[in-house]
Amino acid sequence: MNPLISDFDLAVLSRMDHSIIGYGSFGFWTAYLKANGTTIWSKEMPGLQQVEYLNVPGTKWIGMDDPCVSLVDGKKVFSYEHNCQK
Repeated sequence: MNPLISDFDLAVLSRMDHSIIGYGSFGFWTAYLKANGTTIWSKEMPGLQQVEYLNVPGTKWIGMDDPCVSLVDGKKVFSYEHNCQK
């Protein structure tokens, strides 16, 4: 990834009013650096189960259940490891 392009992308995405983020750190940081708006994230994302520290004034973080995560033998299995069906 070209550092200049990724810096530009980070700056532009952090200025958006709303975000839907996936399982990568790049999306997390674009959402976290926003001054306002709503971020939708998967409740299955590691490290984001305690979102109290994410409640920056002017922002709202909404955790949603991930339909592509299931329990197999007591372990969370993501869709890339298991068939994504409910």
